[in-house]
Amino acid sequence: MTKKAVYNIQSTVESSGIFDPSRFGDPLALEVFWAPAKKQQTHFCLYRFKMVQPNLAAMRCSPFDRLLPSLTMLVGLGILAKGIIVSTTSNHFQSESAELLILFLIGALFVFLGIQLLRSTLSPIHFDLDRGVFWRGPKPPAISSGGTQNLAYSNIDQIYAIQVLPKAGFVNDQTTKYSQIYETNLIMPDGSRSNVVDCGSYKALTDDARKLGEFLNKPVWIGEV
Repeated sequence: MTKKAVYNIQSTVESSGIFDPSRFGDPLALEVFWAPAKKQQTHFCLYRFKMVQPNLAAMRCSPFDRLLPSLTMLVGLGILAKGIIVSTTSNHFQSESAELLILFLIGALFVFLGIQLLRSTLSPIHFDLDRGVFWRGPKPPAISSGGTQNLAYSNIDQIYAIQVLPKAGFVNDQTTKYSQIYETNLIMPDGSRSNVVDCGSYKALTDDARKLGEFLNKPVWIGEV
């Protein structure tokens, strides 16, 4: 079953004039890009809004969401182990070398994909109202004296608004069923954006964006089609 990207719906919306950012009543909304901020995409909603403490929230994965990358790595390791066993016990190693090479490549690919997926689940975004900062990662950073900007974190005051918009659309070649991907971005006062999450569920993404906006007391700009 294959999927093919057929168009970027946001470009279609902008060119057709259906979407008008002036409806948000903010001059910055007219300056912000309403095209996707992140090229990579996933249909799965790995990051969901979670209240950790009364003044601490996070966009993070549940322990169950880490099961898929772990299983992917285990499958890859199993394939590699099978290749090693066959290569050390086979009496026809030379004639089977091509098959073993393919086996090793498939196993390595599964391990690589599992590691990449696991890394993505270990990079939650935390928003700490008590310290007035947000950061990406499992552990809170050390805050410098004076509260100056640091590469490890950013000040929550730098978040101007939260943007939700559609990105790429996909059509299944066999069923012709259409699937849409959406993304949530943080908008800074200068109009720059920082991607938070992308997801194939419009309801889940907009619900989490509204919860985050309410928690941070920031407006949520939804670029609806």
